[in-house]
Amino acid sequence: MPQMDPKGWGLVLLLAMLAWSGLVVAEGSVPLRLALLSTEADYSPEEVLAGRAGEFRALPGGRVLLPGGSGRTHWIRIEAELDGQADAHDPHRVLWFDRVPVAEFELHVPVDGGWWRQSRSFFAPGPEEELLASGFVFLLPPLPDGKVVMLAQVRNRVAVSLRPILESEWRYRLGDRRMTVALSAIYAGLVVLALIGLALFAAMREPLYLKFVGFALAAWLLLTAVNGHLYAIPGLRWLGISASPGLFALGHATAACIVLLARQFAGLGACAPRLDAILGWTPWLLLALAALSLGLPLAAADVIQVGSTAAWAGAGALCIGSSAIALRHGRPLALPMLLLWFALLVSACARPLVSYGWLPQNVWTMYGFQLALVASVFLLMLGLTGRVMEFRKQRDRARLAKEQADASLKTEQGRRRFAESLAALREADNGDIEWLAFRRLLESLRPLVPQQGSAVLAFGYHGLDLLLAEPIALKERYSRMLGARGGTLKGLCRSRNPVQVLLDDGQTPGEGSSHERGLFAVVPLRMDKPGWGALLIERQPWESFDHNELRLAAEFAAMATQAADEAAAARELRRKAELDSLTGAYNRHAMDTLLARAMAAAHAAHSPLSILFVDLDHFKQVNDRHGHTVGDQCLRVLAETIRRMLGPDDLFGRYGGEEFIIVLPGRAAEQARQFGERLRVTVSELRIGEGEDAVRFTVSIGIAGRQASEHAAQPVIDRADRALYTAKRSGRNQVQMAPS
Repeated sequence: MPQMDPKGWGLVLLLAMLAWSGLVVAEGSVPLRLALLSTEADYSPEEVLAGRAGEFRALPGGRVLLPGGSGRTHWIRIEAELDGQADAHDPHRVLWFDRVPVAEFELHVPVDGGWWRQSRSFFAPGPEEELLASGFVFLLPPLPDGKVVMLAQVRNRVAVSLRPILESEWRYRLGDRRMTVALSAIYAGLVVLALIGLALFAAMREPLYLKFVGFALAAWLLLTAVNGHLYAIPGLRWLGISASPGLFALGHATAACIVLLARQFAGLGACAPRLDAILGWTPWLLLALAALSLGLPLAAADVIQVGSTAAWAGAGALCIGSSAIALRHGRPLALPMLLLWFALLVSACARPLVSYGWLPQNVWTMYGFQLALVASVFLLMLGLTGRVMEFRKQRDRARLAKEQADASLKTEQGRRRFAESLAALREADNGDIEWLAFRRLLESLRPLVPQQGSAVLAFGYHGLDLLLAEPIALKERYSRMLGARGGTLKGLCRSRNPVQVLLDDGQTPGEGSSHERGLFAVVPLRMDKPGWGALLIERQPWESFDHNELRLAAEFAAMATQAADEAAAARELRRKAELDSLTGAYNRHAMDTLLARAMAAAHAAHSPLSILFVDLDHFKQVNDRHGHTVGDQCLRVLAETIRRMLGPDDLFGRYGGEEFIIVLPGRAAEQARQFGERLRVTVSELRIGEGEDAVRFTVSIGIAGRQASEHAAQPVIDRADRALYTAKRSGRNQVQMAPS
């Protein structure tokens, strides 16, 4: 990265001088005496002046410090001695306060036995206020000579410092005009710099420029919000709903952008990897603090204010430390960045310290941060523009090398990714194996073989008929083509070799017809007869496929069908191994695995889970009296009865000879008991056979629920087993609950 041109420093100095010319406070104001009274209840101005709300406390220094978080009403008594010698330019007077984040601000002036009132709000400016007003401005009515007493009623949530200034209207207008010009230039300059950064990003495609754009926009939002102008812009007034927390959230977001850029300019990945890692996750922490600020109640605004100051101090310290290390290692622009971050840190911490009364209130402490922030945006843009030519050369070299490397590696990488994706088919459900295999075939070939679209046709493959298209919008057209040219495609598949052929959708050309013609690579799919299928890849009629492309398509198609065949065979073997051959329920080994998963999921979700042991009563007698065939029939009927009563997430299996286990995720013990009782009643009404030879049987059920701390299944199984034993010992044909 090149060093910054010295002319850049001159431009920054000129920018600061222009801003300073608008931020200076007009001289010639009337001396004021201030006093403060804070109340919990609401009082009228008459009651406050009469002393019913308490005694005022005189304030030295010409400013008022209001603490945050109290939710109290603060009354400021403003006394002035008017000598009757009005300003020669303008007899009208203006009372002016620095624009700080207060929720409500109302001025009361006694006039002719009554009260003249005007209200202002930082977060909800009124229509009578100017768009870029430099402060809370009150154009006072004509005041008598001598002693004048005014009352300012303020409600705030964060600590603020108010500095009233009483002066003539023309002096105020003169200073406000300079301020408006300076702020307009600053706001417009930030927007222009953001647009320049966006243009550079569009040209260079380097994320650093996009980070700069984010920083410039965040700085614009923050400055307009700090000055209260954001909430007066039509279309953005709704942002005032967030009040002070929203203002601090913008501060956190701006700090996150600063840390991002500081990390980029420092480049500490090799020389200080730990600090570089800290700089990497700090923006996310700041954005999380921004979200937290918006989520906390308004009553916590004073706490958010302290946290925001601490966050800015921490972020600034990280930026300064990273630039100092970068300077020691000879990084370009390290010294300007170090000075820049130091100025930002000092000025950012100065503004809140003014609100707490720890620093004097003047132009530098109130507006120095804004000057430093604007200067940082300008300096960063100067540094970024110097990268353009160097980056263009580097990018051209890197692009050439990348194209050469991609040409040799792209196919192999695609093959490896495709094989890895096919390996996951063994975990897919039965009905999804074929669909997933062919969908991944289309997705994997698309970046490797240039095309307009592609499709897979499969008929009688594992008992399924499939038509998949990529992109999906082409499915209807390929379906029409299959209806019109299906015989041709089936004939081409007999050769088992990939070919390319011109095909259309079979519609007659004419008005309103969607007749389309394209060149297709037809790659037969390997499958058992009478099934058949093909992979179709479409291009424009004049764009032929070369031999390598056809070979690659055939290779991928063979990989897909082989993986689907193997996954389907493995799934069928696994299904047979998991099921009890007599009842079709899960066997004990499968149930142990499924139950362990269900317990882990319930523990992670803090949800209930119940286990039921179901035992067929007097099963040995049924076998001895009626034979094992009838006994097997009883087990099958019982299993089918349980299966019909289960929900989609419930599980059941055969756990022993005549013992079944039922797992009910999401159901507490009482719900499980009701389920068990319904099952017991239903089974007691069953009949195996007809007439006098009909066999009746009952079941005993033991139930246990997962306790809050349990994540293993065995303790619950043991309790359910003991509950079943109790049911058997107590006379059978009943439901017993395990003690909690």
